[in-house]
Amino acid sequence: MPFLIFLFASQFFLPAAPAALPAEEKALKTPFSTFTSPSVKSSASSELAASASSLSSLPALESKTKSVLAIDAKKRAEDYLKAYELMRKEKPSSKIFFKLANGSSLQNIVDLVVLENGTLILFKTTTSQGLRYEIVPIEEIVLLSHL
Repeated sequence: MPFLIFLFASQFFLPAAPAALPAEEKALKTPFSTFTSPSVKSSASSELAASASSLSSLPALESKTKSVLAIDAKKRAEDYLKAYELMRKEKPSSKIFFKLANGSSLQNIVDLVVLENGTLILFKTTTSQGLRYEIVPIEEIVLLSHL
């Protein structure tokens, strides 16, 4: 019982927590903001600015899940052509499809032709209306697989 009286009385007699200052509230709402107390000398803020400017000269860091690999476009296109031929030879009865970066896919592929510079591939596909030709940049190809 005395504990309940203490809890009830403490609401009235204990000092309230000080309200946050407007600058502190703004700093708390702004992500990645730097907050310094008024007692810090201005030299600390100039050192912070100097270190930030030295960091800006460093190359930007990319996401750790992606990497960049430079491959000659013609060799990349030839790799797709060879992979297609190997998959076709391995399972002649199975259908092969190419998935593209925009989410679409190319199916019922009859033939592939790598164009002269290797940046484009001509797909010859069969549809219910007959043969269809599509030219796709090699950077748009995401996946090559059996159906």
